[in-house]
Amino acid sequence: MRDGGHRLAQVVGDEVGEAAQLGLQAPLLAHVDDTPAGLAWGRIADEEPDAAHIYSVWIAPEHRDRGLGRVLIQAVIDWARTRGVRVVRLDVTVGNDAAVRFYRRFGFVETGERQHLRAELWSEVMELVLDQG
Repeated sequence: MRDGGHRLAQVVGDEVGEAAQLGLQAPLLAHVDDTPAGLAWGRIADEEPDAAHIYSVWIAPEHRDRGLGRVLIQAVIDWARTRGVRVVRLDVTVGNDAAVRFYRRFGFVETGERQHLRAELWSEVMELVLDQG
């Protein structure tokens, strides 16, 4: 898949191969000029089949602010829609205002729920309710 000069490849390793084949995971790796430049991971847990979660969003510093994050997040949202889930959730480190603004552009909103990560580090849950109609 190509978007704006970025190539997305679904990454399927041994540890996620079975779940990915079942459509429960969408590990995405973005390449720029055949070099890994970013990733995002979508997952639907067995215990909550109507929700997808986005994990491990990362963009290489030299490829930031070029739209690659937008391409990856939109690809996970599109995947979630095809799986019929009603909501997409993700966690953002409290204080990472740039990330919160970024996810708000897709329609994600803060839920008010916070999770303790470690020591003084907390994350805030954001979610996007998908229109299935």
